[in-house]
This record gives sequence, structure tokens and C-alpha cells, in this order.
Amino acid sequence: MKNRPGSDLTIQAMSGYLRTMGDVGEEPVRVGADVVSTCTAAMSFIAILSALYSRIQTGKGQQIKSSMLGTMMAIKTLQWSGFSDPDSWEGNFCKNETDGSNYGQRTKDRSIFATPSPALTEDKFFEMITEFGMYEEFMKDEDLVKNWWNSFGVGTKASQARPLWDKYLTKMTSEEVLEIFYRYEVWAVEFSNIEELRNHPQVEFLNMFEKYENDTYLRAPWKTPWGFPKIDPIKF
Repeated sequence: MKNRPGSDLTIQAMSGYLRTMGDVGEEPVRVGADVVSTCTAAMSFIAILSALYSRIQTGKGQQIKSSMLGTMMAIKTLQWSGFSDPDSWEGNFCKNETDGSNYGQRTKDRSIFATPSPALTEDKFFEMITEFGMYEEFMKDEDLVKNWWNSFGVGTKASQARPLWDKYLTKMTSEEVLEIFYRYEVWAVEFSNIEELRNHPQVEFLNMFEKYENDTYLRAPWKTPWGFPKIDPIKF
């Protein structure tokens, strides 16, 4: 996409800032300013100050390259942390340091990711879990009933509710589960496995996988004018 016309809204979409863009099916909206440009400028300013400080200390110059996509992905991480009250250590938000790998919601054949959209109402949620066959067992847990919105996806009760979801959704195929989720305004998508990603044309074009000896490493989805650093794996 690098040679195609872009905008602040394009980077917002690619970095996952969907909630700041308006409603599905409606005209896109701005937050009031070019958020991507403004934030990237702030990041670049910090980089410039760091480069000047380094030159004062070492006498050597620095090379700076800004990435709008990289900036927004980094800032989004901080934004989610603020939303999730990380000091409470509760839930699925921003717990990379304290939680294990997340392999998505299991089904009979493959994993999917699912999280409620703003259009999912409480009544529709309970209709949905009735279709999944888990309504009666779900209703026995008062904490989950009270926090139904946070009982799956990246919700604060998702880990607590995972065994219950697994019990019922693993009886169904991913196609069957997705069809129900879509009807109830749940954002859901199949997980890609590593082999599917490696063979994807866009991933191949971005050269995100690199072989080193007997291992394969995954790079970030952006490049610099001076190329990639050499891989120097940490040995344990």
C-alpha cells in the first residue's frame, strides 16, 4: 500500500483504532485532529532529543526514522493499559508479563478470536449463549451473569469463563460458531496458524520471516531505509 494515497484514517484502521472512526456503515469521522500525524510528530521529537543527547555524550550522530503505523501500535498498547486498570492485575487486558499465551476461543476444528461489539445487548447475549447450549450453566455463576459483557474475548472475566466456553464451543466447528457470533453482532475471526501466515502473499512481500541457522524469526511489519539489523539470538 506504500504507493497508494493514504490518510490519518487509514493508519487508524490498520493500527486498530476502530472506535475513533465512527460507526459501521456510516461516514468516517475524525477525533478532531490528525491523531496519527500528531502522535508521530511527538514520537519524532523525542527521538530527535535522544539523538542530540547521544551526540553530546559520544560525539557521533544518529539516524532517525519515524513510522506512523509503529507509533500508533505503540500508543494503542498504552491506551489499552489505561482502560484496563493494570494495577488490579484483573482480566485479559495487557497481561503479557503475567499471563500465558492466548490461543483464542477453541472450537472443534480451530481457534477463533471473539469479542463483543457495542451492538451486542444483554438480551442478545443471553439468546446467543442459549444457542450455544450453555445458558443454564452460565446462569449458575453470579459473577459471570453480572459481568456478562466481560465473559469472553479480552474481558476481565474471560479467563474465569474460558472452561465454560470451551466445554460447549468445542462441540461445534469454527464455521458454526462464527455464524452464531456474526448474527449477534460479535466481532469474531478465525486464528491463522503460523504456516498460513508464512505463505500469505502480504507477509512474503513484507519479508517478515527470516531464517537464521535452524530457526525462523518473525520481524515487525515495517522497514527502515538502512535495512534490518542482524539477528543475534539470545542463548540460554
